[in-house]
Amino acid sequence: MKTKLVLLLCSLVASLLLLPTQPASAYPAAYFRTRQLRIPPALCQSEAQDAVKQAGLANISNGSTYSGGTTNTARAFIVCVSLPKAGPCPNNVSAKDGATAVMVAAGDNSDETKNLISVLDTKLGNPVLIDCN
Repeated sequence: MKTKLVLLLCSLVASLLLLPTQPASAYPAAYFRTRQLRIPPALCQSEAQDAVKQAGLANISNGSTYSGGTTNTARAFIVCVSLPKAGPCPNNVSAKDGATAVMVAAGDNSDETKNLISVLDTKLGNPVLIDCN
């Protein structure tokens, strides 16, 4: 009985070693960039939505704090993070909440993915609504 079990285990190990394997796929290229905005958090999402549309992304999805979409080889999002009482004028007595836009992209091609982050950053621009003076 013991010999049969050993032979069975050896044949199982041998068959696993002989199975054809494919190399593991590389991790997708991933990039991010942040930008502190001079607009309240509530307006950040609409600015993100406009930037995603202007960047030409397809399959656009929007939420209360994000907007994103895809290209043929990548997926990208702009996520709006609220900064309570830490907006662009934190030393002001009536400090307002601010927002930081976090742009994230991941895709198969490193150069295209990096370029997508730059396009989103350019399309988002630097909207200003809060005046610190």
